[in-house]
Amino acid sequence: MSRVDELVREIESLTLEELKQLFDRLEDLLDLLGWIKLNEVNFC
Repeated sequence: MSRVDELVREIESLTLEELKQLFDRLEDLLDLLGWIKLNEVNFC
């Protein structure tokens, strides 16, 4: 079984509250990565 399959199984087993927390964290990380990427352009 691949790592992706393992992750899918783990995500499928989460409760609704745990899924909300996961997506909130992902949203924050993606937002942070976006700001980092914007700053890379400014420093080049």
